[in-house]
Amino acid sequence: MLALKIQTMFDSPLTNMDEYEYLLGICSDGLYVLNLERTEIVDVIVSGNSKDCTLCSAPDENTFLEAITVIKEVLSNGLNPLTVIQFGQ
Repeated sequence: MLALKIQTMFDSPLTNMDEYEYLLGICSDGLYVLNLERTEIVDVIVSGNSKDCTLCSAPDENTFLEAITVIKEVLSNGLNPLTVIQFGQ
């Protein structure tokens, strides 16, 4: 299980300063790094065609980097990370 918290549109982007400084945008075929304000794509890890992303925050840098590694592997196997990865809350 990845220790990521799924962000909703109702979550204020700056309410929890205990979170890592970036968010992951996880799509069925892509993976993106976004700033906490959700206004900028900082990095494209895996470019995809889907426009619907689930935003997730991580408690620290190690968890964030681990999540990138796991999700990249899932995507490289042609699978949808949103359906095969169990997320913590």
